[in-house]
Amino acid sequence: MGRNAGLGGGCAVAGVMLGGALGCSGEPSLDEQMAARGLARQSIEFRALVGAEPWSCSGTYLIGSPPSEARPSHLRFFVSDLALTTPDGQSVPLVLEDSVWQGNFDDVGHTVALLDFDDATGNCRFTDPDTNTIITGWAPENLDYTGASFRIGVPGALNHLDAGLAPPPMNRPGMWWSWRDGHMTLRASFDTLGNDSNRPQTAEDTSHPAGWQLWLAETVFGECTEMPVGQFNCPEEQQPQVVLDAFDGTTDYVSLDFGTLLADVDLARTEFDTAPEDVEPQISDPTITPYPMPDYFSGFFMDRIDGEGAVILEKLGIDWMTLSPPDPTRQVFATRGTR
Repeated sequence: MGRNAGLGGGCAVAGVMLGGALGCSGEPSLDEQMAARGLARQSIEFRALVGAEPWSCSGTYLIGSPPSEARPSHLRFFVSDLALTTPDGQSVPLVLEDSVWQGNFDDVGHTVALLDFDDATGNCRFTDPDTNTIITGWAPENLDYTGASFRIGVPGALNHLDAGLAPPPMNRPGMWWSWRDGHMTLRASFDTLGNDSNRPQTAEDTSHPAGWQLWLAETVFGECTEMPVGQFNCPEEQQPQVVLDAFDGTTDYVSLDFGTLLADVDLARTEFDTAPEDVEPQISDPTITPYPMPDYFSGFFMDRIDGEGAVILEKLGIDWMTLSPPDPTRQVFATRGTR
């Protein structure tokens, strides 16, 4: 899949493309070119929180039920099809500024951005220092915007590209899962008193790494259609939907509360149920019981038989029992924050 090359702007200096407000000698800047098309720059900021406290690689928080000590070590997730909403309910897609973190994919009708909060400081010792917490782009300047919407995840048409060959931002390291599962929708990790990523590794760490891990993906939210060469196309309408009816990008930010998302999870649990052997649960199987039974390992990896999904995904508007289409009015993870 290629990215839209029709944004214009940018010039090559020693092989590096320059865009945005930089411009080139004798050429209008990218912002000026977009203004000539009637588009004004928009920036949407995302902030990660744990309750009322800012999420930090150096932070220690009380999370879950019962509350237990947790130290973050990873936090990255994808946002697709970010749009602004007018007072009359019109949804206006944001034209993204192409970069290593975000791109426009007009051939499949989607935009994708990757947000990255871990900066290799403090407890984030297994990450890189690069971060990205703001999505930038353009929208028609002659409209008023009073809301915003987006999906958490990579659209199905882009999710199963080879990670080594995929265009940005799907080629960023640390978010690829497998051909069938595609990319992680959201990856968040915490070290807890009972499960520390700095402890000696065990054989199980190859499939379930140390630390309390949250790996969300969209493929098990609905039946997937197998495509050629081992790829799978899955229903993107099953991805978590976020609709912020009251949102002003000049004064507001998107608040992501992991205290709320993990409020009903026991992160300090050390005793687990024995997972059934040689069983590949199907989406239609009535195998889920209310959390905390069953719980087969520390963390949640979208395993259909893992009861933690019932208390995590409901905060994203997903019914883990029925896998019905997501309900944005029920999600409580992403809300509006005011500067």
